[in-house]
Amino acid sequence: MRHRAGDPVPALLFPGLLFLLIKQQVVAGYVQVTVNSAGRFHSAMIAVRNESTFPMVMHQVNYARTLSAI
Repeated sequence: MRHRAGDPVPALLFPGLLFLLIKQQVVAGYVQVTVNSAGRFHSAMIAVRNESTFPMVMHQVNYARTLSAI
C-alpha cells in the first residue's frame, strides 16, 4: 500500500501508534509500619507493588493488633 501526498491517510496506519498515546499509571514506593511497646521498637518498610498493597498491609496490622490484645 502506497500513500501519496494529499491522499487521506488510511485508518489502518494508526492502530500501531496508539500505544504511544496510552499512559500507564505506575504505583511505587514503601509503606512504613512501626510498632513500639514496653520500651521496644520495631519498624519495617514494605514495598508497594500496586494500589491494593496499602489496604492489605493495614489489614495485617489490624489483625496483629487483635491478636496482641488477646
